[in-house]
Amino acid sequence: TICMNTPQIIKQLQPEHRVLLDDGNISLRVIKRIDENTLEVEVLTGTELKARKGINVPDLLVDIPALTEKDKRDAKFMWDQRLDFVALSFVQRRQDVQDLLDLMKEFRKEEEEKKKIYPPLGIPVDNLNDYDYNYLVEEIQLSPEWRPMVVSKIEKPQALDEIDEIIKVSDAIMVARGDLGVECQLEKVPIVQKELIRKVNGAEKPVITATQMLESMIT
Repeated sequence: TICMNTPQIIKQLQPEHRVLLDDGNISLRVIKRIDENTLEVEVLTGTELKARKGINVPDLLVDIPALTEKDKRDAKFMWDQRLDFVALSFVQRRQDVQDLLDLMKEFRKEEEEKKKIYPPLGIPVDNLNDYDYNYLVEEIQLSPEWRPMVVSKIEKPQALDEIDEIIKVSDAIMVARGDLGVECQLEKVPIVQKELIRKVNGAEKPVITATQMLESMIT
């Protein structure tokens, strides 16, 4: 028995869908549904399954919110710490990125309403002396639209269908070769990678290529 902490995915999987574990080292195929929260699967390729390994469902456009409640709490912590970048994993559609942008707008609105703007060191305004306060006000005036830059990680092949729109609302794009190579055929990764880099360069935005850089060269 393999348990998942995302029951929404189990409910969406159908017979013949693939389920990949541990970066694709274990491959399963859904045979039939036992009940709402249980599936019977066939092991296509297997090895020992260790704890805390990831799950990929390449045949499924996962219909769950891009931001969980934990993600929202983490985003608030990120905002309060004034981080420069945040990477959004498993982006599938433009709306996934927009949800995070909208959430950060709410954080800014809350700060403005409370009149408690925190500088990089995390010191509340009412704890600052006059000199520090004037410096802080000047800094805020110079960057009234400050927010962390959103780096959208392209790890699902479904994201390629909306990639132009995803690029528009993102500050940067990460070609996450590891999960992308699991979700789509390995030999397609270099082609997808080059096309993504070309599109992001055309939009004059930063692009990052990361993870499993040598994997396709040794297997």
